[in-house]
Amino acid sequence: MGPPDLCDRHSCLKPAPVRFLLYTHFGMSNVNQTETENCKITRMPVGFVEANCYVVELEGNTCFIIDPGAEARKILALVSSLSCVGILCTHTHLDHIGAMAKVAKGTGAPIFLTSEQRQILSGSSVSGFAARLGAFLVSKLRSDEHKECGNKLDFGGFEISVLKTPGHTSDSISFLCEAGVFTGDLLFRHGVGGTYLKGSSLEELRHSVVTEIFPLGDDTIVFPGHGPETTIGEERRNNPFL
Repeated sequence: MGPPDLCDRHSCLKPAPVRFLLYTHFGMSNVNQTETENCKITRMPVGFVEANCYVVELEGNTCFIIDPGAEARKILALVSSLSCVGILCTHTHLDHIGAMAKVAKGTGAPIFLTSEQRQILSGSSVSGFAARLGAFLVSKLRSDEHKECGNKLDFGGFEISVLKTPGHTSDSISFLCEAGVFTGDLLFRHGVGGTYLKGSSLEELRHSVVTEIFPLGDDTIVFPGHGPETTIGEERRNNPFL
């Protein structure tokens, strides 16, 4: 979940460079695009804390969406000419799922959730105030609106590995594909997600980064939950929190 103010983001961590905190909080409002051989990725900051929503356009005029946190109309306008085959979420903080139900309804696409994410959104899991707030504000999902998010996803031959990366939240996951890794609020450029809410752990976050993200290779692009893209090599060398 995005920070309520500049100080709270890293309340459990040593101070970050001011330039990072200011950039992450106020961010860029511009849409950014990255193209690979088989996909085009559009990063669109949405909502007050500018959480990154990603639209990954595939061959055959299809796409999938990661973390539709706010501004459903803006997201739906971006995918209006595409057939959306799935909606994914890195974790269930409100700034990453706030528009999920509206976007699912507008696109007709299924929502892929892990069992823990589904429990949180159904209100059957006690995971702290932020998660309960998300479950309260996001429309309850019918059984036909979601599918199980296992270890692998395949959208028309475009393969995605689902990595369990707890730390920022207990239900945090990352999505690895040929373009790079979508880390949600696990890892940012020169920063990491806050570990000040119930269910979070700085030790667990660092373990997730070291065991699941760093082994992917220094040239791997990181698509974070807030702020600009980075690479694993850049964060291995210069991230002051790792």
